[in-house]
Amino acid sequence: MSNKFFQSKKKLAAFVGVIGVALLGGGSWWWYNYAGTVSTDDARVKGTIVTVGARVSARTTELLVNEGDQVTAGQVIAKLDTKELAAQVDQAKANLAAAQAKLAGLQAGSRPQQVAQASAAVDSAEANVTNAEKAYERTKALYDQGAVAAQQLDAAWTALTVAKAQLASSSQSASLVAEGSRQEDIQAAQAQVDQAAAMLQNAQLQLEDATIVAPISGVIAQRAVNLGESVAVGQALFNIVDADDIWVAANIDETYIGKVHDGQAVHFTVDAFPGVKFTGLVQEVGAATGSQFSLLPNENTSGNYTKLTQKLPVKISIAKTDNTQLKPGMSAVINVNVRS
Repeated sequence: MSNKFFQSKKKLAAFVGVIGVALLGGGSWWWYNYAGTVSTDDARVKGTIVTVGARVSARTTELLVNEGDQVTAGQVIAKLDTKELAAQVDQAKANLAAAQAKLAGLQAGSRPQQVAQASAAVDSAEANVTNAEKAYERTKALYDQGAVAAQQLDAAWTALTVAKAQLASSSQSASLVAEGSRQEDIQAAQAQVDQAAAMLQNAQLQLEDATIVAPISGVIAQRAVNLGESVAVGQALFNIVDADDIWVAANIDETYIGKVHDGQAVHFTVDAFPGVKFTGLVQEVGAATGSQFSLLPNENTSGNYTKLTQKLPVKISIAKTDNTQLKPGMSAVINVNVRS
């Protein structure tokens, strides 16, 4: 009887010991994995997504990539119709040439032939004045003798006045021709040349913008245009995801955020890869809660107040070896090692 009791007691002690070891091991495992961590399932994989838009209005003539294609920065991904844009460049070149010719003419001044022609006009006007003066003197002498009427004297005087006016006009024209262009006219012509050159540059830029290139290296996530479709300025054509710039954006309760700081180690999982653990580091802790940037703030002055736990955004960088599998928008569960 005593032996059976002793054996039963021994088995009970062994069982209690096993249970104790299991509890101690489980407690140690829990403390190591969870007591020193801050966790949340309010997290998403994020990434740099660049929208490529049209900078000119035209019809698409070539689409060189599809969704899922890998592209490099500067690679041509689409082309637009250039007929109208090329015609605008030709017109701008013609306008610039005309403005330059006008400026060159003003800067060169009057040609010798123009000066000679103006001088000859002055000589002719002087001769006319001389003849008109002689005619008026003869007519006045005849009028004094009573040989002609007063009407003829008035006509001679009018002819002399007109001849003198023509001489004054010819003299002024000759003076202007001899002096050449005014500085103000040259400056105005130079301004027209500059304006025409700027319009040509703008037309050439628009022609270049008809060839659409990828601004970054990455993957075509979305193509929002079809071949032959007319696009407008600013219309989105492609969305490119930069596969080298992926991170996790988590929202952590304010009650735990005091334990989180830059540089702490993070391990996390995503629903797309069950059982796979990814690693990263806390890169940035947000400067304000997400509610501060909402369109409808939760503060009110009505006196009705319900306290809500706020969340602060935390940016987590991902190890380079892991980010190739992760895609923006994936759900994540993160664990921040606050002891690190």
